[in-house]
Amino acid sequence: MIQFLILSVLFTTQVFAEKQVTLLVSVSGNSRVLFQTKDTTKRLVDQFRRHYKGITLPLKIIGNANQEDLHRELMNSENEAIFWVSHANSFNKDDALGNEDTIIDTDGNNVKDVFQKIHPSLRFVAVLGCRTAPIMDEFKQRGYYKENDQLLIYARAKKINGKKEIKNAINIFKKLPSSKPSFCPQREGYSLTISRKIDHKQGGSSIKIMNRDKFLGLFPSGAPGEIQEMNLYVPQPKNVHDLKLIIDSVSDSLDQITIQSEAFSGEWKVFSDANGRPLGVNQRIYRYSGPVAPTTSSEFYPPYQCE
Repeated sequence: MIQFLILSVLFTTQVFAEKQVTLLVSVSGNSRVLFQTKDTTKRLVDQFRRHYKGITLPLKIIGNANQEDLHRELMNSENEAIFWVSHANSFNKDDALGNEDTIIDTDGNNVKDVFQKIHPSLRFVAVLGCRTAPIMDEFKQRGYYKENDQLLIYARAKKINGKKEIKNAINIFKKLPSSKPSFCPQREGYSLTISRKIDHKQGGSSIKIMNRDKFLGLFPSGAPGEIQEMNLYVPQPKNVHDLKLIIDSVSDSLDQITIQSEAFSGEWKVFSDANGRPLGVNQRIYRYSGPVAPTTSSEFYPPYQCE
């Protein structure tokens, strides 16, 4: 198990909100590997409710949770604590042989990178899956939680028993000291505008946007023909590789993605073969070509929504 408290940095806005605890269960009902039950979600929820007795905070439960649910709740300032339950695995980096660390949602998405962004008002996050501790510890070492001044993360470095770990995690949460008001940081960067037009006839699933190995944001699921747009920020690039974006592709037909920025005069193009067919399995790489020196000044922005 890893537990850590992170020192805070730059603060601006104070947060006062009615708090709640959110449980997200993302395990298929026929699971035989991690939790050894037939009706996995119901039994895990019932187990959670039994051990939750005595906690006065309202409890919100999301069954069959996916990466969109996870991202929304990790960024929700109303949450005091989040408990995530799913299949997961990590590997020794020296012996991995290409194996990828995974935290899997009910749709089969690897959601581990979504845990890079945790709202500073959250005091407790339990990532209940096999061997999730190395994943969360690596994110800590990269500095992703340096703005989370009162965050405690519960994760395990071994194979787990889901029901037992639910009890352990709740007991630790019960012992946390009283919370103090949290604050929202400001960061400095350069804005990118990313647009998505969903062209699949059945609509589009949520998709992650990565800047190399750093999670930037998530497009939500949408209807056929829907146009989505978001502004994201990147730090000062040293070279064109620092502006490379990796975006999920979850359907046979590629969503129409456009990337624009007033700060950079070059352009982003999807990595393709000689016939123009995008390369990559379940992901598309957008490579930047052009000057890396920004044409505008950097700007300060709030990475989280705070009340």
